[in-house]
Amino acid sequence: MDAVPYVRAVREDGTAVYALHPPPPVNAYLAGVRRDYLRAAAEKIARETDVVVVGDLNSSPFSPVFRDFAAHARITAQTPAYLPTWQPFGLNIDHVLSREPAQSVRALAWRHSDHRPLVARFSAVK
Repeated sequence: MDAVPYVRAVREDGTAVYALHPPPPVNAYLAGVRRDYLRAAAEKIARETDVVVVGDLNSSPFSPVFRDFAAHARITAQTPAYLPTWQPFGLNIDHVLSREPAQSVRALAWRHSDHRPLVARFSAVK
């Protein structure tokens, strides 16, 4: 996983926040890199007590790679499954996942990117 960058930050309440962006699976090699990246990330995330994961995972919520990642990380998708976040094909490849349910997750308008920004609200700091 360390070959593909990621961000891990810790909120004041101790919640770990991961920002992930594996490569798109445009060929067999990159599909393998994406799979390995998400497997390695899941191992790290599973060890966290409180965690939120965000990012362009280059996987729809219906992908076996995505489902395997979420199951092994012990997190649940908070983004609605049919919410288009990537414009060229109207796919949902940008995600918010966590163990605790989000109060809300919504996408903002398309602006200066082919991805829509997501806004997630969680309960107040513990």
